[in-house]
Amino acid sequence: LRSRDRDEAMREDRRLQIDSNVIERL
Repeated sequence: LRSRDRDEAMREDRRLQIDSNVIERL
């Protein structure tokens, strides 16, 4: 995978984690 692809995947993973955390807070 390209470095860009990895960065995008990391960003998506972070977004998913943040979303899950927000849902847990609610």
